[in-house]
Amino acid sequence: MVKKNVTEKLLQSYQRYYNLTSEDVAEPFFAEAVYHASDTHYFLLKSARLSQCFVHEYVYFAEAGELTPEQLQSLCDTAWERGLKGFIPENGHKSSDVVLYIIADSIKADTGRAASRIKKYKSYRYAFQGWSRFRLVAIDVSGDKVFYNRQGRILEKIVRNAIKNLSM
Repeated sequence: MVKKNVTEKLLQSYQRYYNLTSEDVAEPFFAEAVYHASDTHYFLLKSARLSQCFVHEYVYFAEAGELTPEQLQSLCDTAWERGLKGFIPENGHKSSDVVLYIIADSIKADTGRAASRIKKYKSYRYAFQGWSRFRLVAIDVSGDKVFYNRQGRILEKIVRNAIKNLSM
């Protein structure tokens, strides 16, 4: 796999439904994607609103040479902090997810194990006003390996489709 091709394919997979920004993105990320959705349920008339639901997702993309556990933790903390600043939990807020993709030249085995153990979760008012989850995907370009945390496993199909046929 080539790092540039992996990056392009991942960004293309998020372009259709997300607001993708690759210019003026604060370090250490080179791109970010934002998704906001709302859903309202009515009873016969719009004035009789039953419920309202808001969902947010913030996706950050980072590149690294040889990824170390310290760099991994730093990138995860930065993405989590920035993602939590992007919304206000209130009535109707369902969930806000923060996703971090790290495309690295190489990832050590201990860093891969550390990636699988990273867990970040926050509930608002005992989940009555929603929750936030953190998903991590670390792609080792030289070893053709992908590491996920537990919440990040849900993105396995997206990553597999994005990087298939890129091996050289």
